[in-house]
Amino acid sequence: MLLTISTTHQPARDLTWLLHKHPDRPQHWTFPFGRAHVLWPELSDERATVALLLEIDPIGMLRDSKARPGKPVFDQYLNDRPYAGASFLTVALARVFGAAMHGECDDRPELVGKPLPLEMRFPALAAPGGELEIRQLFEPLGYQVSIQCLSTADTATGEPATYFDTTIQQIVTLDQLLRHCYVLLPVLDQQKHYYIAEPEIDKLLAKGNGWLRDHPHHDLIIRRYLKNQPEYTEVAYRELFGHAGEEPDSEPRIERDEYETVGEAALGLNRLRHRSVIAALAGRSIRRLVDMGCGEGQFLQALVSETDIPQLIGVDVSPKILNVARRRLDRVRMTEQRVTLYQGSLGYRDNRLRGVDALVLMETIEHLDPTRLALAEAVLFGDVAPEILVVTTPNRDYNQLWPHLPAGDRRHWDHRFEWTRDEFASWATELASRYKYTVDLSPIGPVDPEWGAPTQMALFERTHA
Repeated sequence: MLLTISTTHQPARDLTWLLHKHPDRPQHWTFPFGRAHVLWPELSDERATVALLLEIDPIGMLRDSKARPGKPVFDQYLNDRPYAGASFLTVALARVFGAAMHGECDDRPELVGKPLPLEMRFPALAAPGGELEIRQLFEPLGYQVSIQCLSTADTATGEPATYFDTTIQQIVTLDQLLRHCYVLLPVLDQQKHYYIAEPEIDKLLAKGNGWLRDHPHHDLIIRRYLKNQPEYTEVAYRELFGHAGEEPDSEPRIERDEYETVGEAALGLNRLRHRSVIAALAGRSIRRLVDMGCGEGQFLQALVSETDIPQLIGVDVSPKILNVARRRLDRVRMTEQRVTLYQGSLGYRDNRLRGVDALVLMETIEHLDPTRLALAEAVLFGDVAPEILVVTTPNRDYNQLWPHLPAGDRRHWDHRFEWTRDEFASWATELASRYKYTVDLSPIGPVDPEWGAPTQMALFERTHA
């Protein structure tokens, strides 16, 4: 298990003073769960990098701990903890870099509290909530986040990928960087290897001082950090806000559909897509509409609120995601019984969908493997064959305008492809000709003169010729 901290502050060697670590003397620490080592893989006046290497002994750790009821013995010995155990890493951070975390540097006090260009990298970060949660926890604190997925999403269940090579960058004080990571790493990992007791409240409040109260996801952070134990979360809420927080019906989480890909949130692009599709459907005789790949139900919620379509059907491959959509819609539709949710997939014929008037694929088709695209086309256009079919998908041309998207990268970790405007137009035109539809193409979002709009939409209408 490894993390590195780098700086290009001039002179970069100042990092050795702030961390209280002599670069010519590798240091070692022993913990009940293994050993930690501090090394300096690069050190010059231009750039310095310190590495914290943590060696976990899973057998020794298990031998010295109590048995975990209900946990298979095999899983206790073979697991990801030696490679991506965030709570072990935070314990090591607090001990190895404790003085820096508390803003102590007697030899160079002028460096304390000075914002520096800092970069922290986790070559293997455990985040069961996916890239979504990493960004939504670190980006509100001002970090630029770069992520490379190390595992694959489970397309059968809708569960996101779990392990990521993650780098966060910001001009920030070193003590702030360390305190942010101390709190957020176990929140992302959703596991703590040690017993939660009252002192954890003081640790959370001390490390979260100055930023936790105003974080948009403070509820998730507080509850996960304290392992959802009400007697402790209530105390933390009272200390921060003067009142106890409301107990959620389920474990707090960041809803995936609320996460717009890099740069999109600033444009409100998700809402623009909703409005554009609803406007395209307006004035038409639609009695049954399918939202294919409905996710957590935001577009269905907009349809309930803004249209009078009598029967709305949401389809998604993940039962877990459909449960989230069901709870969302139960809050807004009250006594209306307009929405039905089905588990299903683009790649399978479904008799329940035949004869619908309209079908919407909003930011869905790009999540398909290209090898399965032809099958999805046959199901949607040949079998379901709605009168109206609307497809929205990212415009790859526009990706050059996202400030934090490296050249050649896709807009989202689970996109299997992204089409340029010419590629999308060619696909839509050929498909319309093959299945006897007309097609109208239009942009969604601000239109750049050279690169077009961030989202492109195709409106297919059956001709009955």
